[in-house]
Amino acid sequence: MANRELIQLLNQAIELEHQAYLQFTYQSLKLTGLQNLALKEMLEEEGQAELGHARTLAERVVALGGEPSQKVPPVKIGNTATEMIKLNIAREEQAIALYRKIVRKLRHKEGSELVYYEVLKILGDELEDLEEYEALLG
Repeated sequence: MANRELIQLLNQAIELEHQAYLQFTYQSLKLTGLQNLALKEMLEEEGQAELGHARTLAERVVALGGEPSQKVPPVKIGNTATEMIKLNIAREEQAIALYRKIVRKLRHKEGSELVYYEVLKILGDELEDLEEYEALLG
């Protein structure tokens, strides 16, 4: 895989991570009441984790000679905790699909071990997040 193609894929991932940061942060701000306290705290933590993913990916893009994307896809918040969780599941599934694509392209590619490792680590985080959101819906 050429650096140009890899940079393009990593920039797509950066955009999704920025979207997730805003989505989760705004959702946490919108949730009120004791019944939503645990979800509110979870979303705050998840938002910060997503921002960390974006930074890690941006570092890889710069190391590859590219410019990190500053685009953010539209953010969907939802009005209820259930709507928010469903939106977050959809977003996590989208991110997981992209990270799996990147991992497949980088597997066994000499010289790309560091970015492969970083993306694989982020993929694991996203899979855990998806599992948590699905568990919340029962």
